[in-house]
Parts: sequence; C-alpha cells; structure tokens
Amino acid sequence: SVATGPCSAADQGMSRDSPGTGISKVPERPAKLQRRLDARLPLPPSSSGGGFVHGRSLRKEADRRFEAALEKSGSRDPRDFYRKALRELREVNPGGYSQAVSHFQDVLVPSIANGESEPLWAWREYGLLIAEVTVSGRTVAIDETGLSHPFDSDAPMDRLVLHLPHAKGGRAILVSLPPTLSPAQRAAHDLLAAGKHRLRGSG
Repeated sequence: SVATGPCSAADQGMSRDSPGTGISKVPERPAKLQRRLDARLPLPPSSSGGGFVHGRSLRKEADRRFEAALEKSGSRDPRDFYRKALRELREVNPGGYSQAVSHFQDVLVPSIANGESEPLWAWREYGLLIAEVTVSGRTVAIDETGLSHPFDSDAPMDRLVLHLPHAKGGRAILVSLPPTLSPAQRAAHDLLAAGKHRLRGSG
C-alpha cells in the first residue's frame, strides 16, 4: 500500500544495504498488517460513496503498478522511509506537509494509475518534493564511484540521491537509494548522515 500522508506507523526495519535509512526491499506483508497500513493512509477527498470508491480504485491500481515495477527492477521500496519523512515534515512545516499530501492525492496516484508516469521515477520525484519542502538546499545524484552530479529527473535509478541543506551543519535528506549501494555510495551516505557535506565533484 502507498505509505504517505498522516504518518503514525513505525518504520518497518532496515535492510543490510541501507544502514540508518529505513528503506528495504518490497516486503511480503500479511493481509491483516496490510489492512492496518491502508487505514493510516490518506485517500483522495470525496463527498460521496462513489467518489470514495473511485479514489480507492485509483490508489489500488497505482499500488499494483508500483509494486510490479519494484519487483521487476529489484529496486528498494521507499514508502516506509517517506512515511517517516512526512511525519517529520508535518512537525516542521505544516504547509509543506499539506503540499506533499496534495501532490500524492492529485498528481502521484492518478498519474501512475492512468499509466501517465513511470512508477519508480514518479515516486522518486515525490521523495524529492518532500525533501525540498522540508529544507532549502541542493540535490545531488551520486554514482557508484562516489562522484556526485547535480540531480535531474533523468538520473539513472542506480544513483544515490541526497538533498543537501544550504544551512551549515544540516544533515542530508535521503531522496532515494539504488538497488545496491556500492562501497563508495555507502561511504558517501555515511559521511553526509554525519553532517559532512563535501563530495568529490560536488564543487
């Protein structure tokens, strides 16, 4: 299920490839747990039963497409991490939180469900939006050698994507992880998580 919006669920644990990030491979969830997670997530607003059904149908199709893309590519499922990021965003910037939830409801879910957006890329852009409304900064994509480049939406999915706050001493915000972190990417993540923001090639 899509893990966004008002966020009360605990993180689902960390994989060996994502120390301290809370992002893991797409898990197999029991039906009861899946229903509990669904109950915590926002739905597109509706004033009638028909609108409610339509909203749930869109989200179900968006979930199906995204989970199929995760399975096919071996990519990490970022939804638990984005839930945590949204929970923090709600505390520091309620307006930004509302913007992120609106994007989820009005843009992300419909565009994936209708086949207008590639699911993995659309979710990464959503993660970037969360980071950008959380703190002012610049976003970089780090390749397997540890070299960083200014992020753009065409960056390959094997890049480690981080949002670096302009404020001195601020910690980097994780936008997305590659399917497998290279040693250099892992080191870059660890350095940035510790508050050291200088990367090779980042200027």
